[in-house]
Amino acid sequence: MIPKGWYIGSIYEQIDVVYGAPYSSSLFNESNNGLPLIRIRDLKTYSPQVYTTEILPNTEYIATGDVVAGMDAEFIPTIWLGETGILNQRCCKFIARDAMVSNYYVLHLIKPELEFVQSYKTGTTVSHLGKCDIDKFRIIVPPNNIVIKFSKLVNALFREKVRIASESRNLTTLRNSLLPKLMSGELNINNLNC
Repeated sequence: MIPKGWYIGSIYEQIDVVYGAPYSSSLFNESNNGLPLIRIRDLKTYSPQVYTTEILPNTEYIATGDVVAGMDAEFIPTIWLGETGILNQRCCKFIARDAMVSNYYVLHLIKPELEFVQSYKTGTTVSHLGKCDIDKFRIIVPPNNIVIKFSKLVNALFREKVRIASESRNLTTLRNSLLPKLMSGELNINNLNC
């Protein structure tokens, strides 16, 4: 049962889908030179392992709070909580067509569709999500005023989640720089006045 005023429509009525680009692995580095390259393996940890200075005409940037998903093996959408980076091939980003719509809404709109594709693409080989699969996504579209009300309710919580993730990254960086100095004796806390 679909409520009055709601209907089933194409995903593209609410969301734009952008795809990552193929970057040359010969230009990858682990010395933080350039921007982080966000690959499928990084979507769970929010911590890219390689960087690149390569910028392509179709480079797609990912910021904290964006909705992304891998397109090989597991199609699990996630809110990116890592630093700003570049989206690699076989990853895609889902963007609300209306700037007032929360990414949290986008996440929960696409999640059942991705889970459905995942359910029928299981087998002995690695499953792949393609644009043709996404083109078939059908979603329940509520009236826009309901989407905007929902977005206003969840946006404060969503922003707080993103803020906490950013603070956690900063604290991790600080810990990683101070702990070796503490362990080696270079930093002595015995003389600190607390």
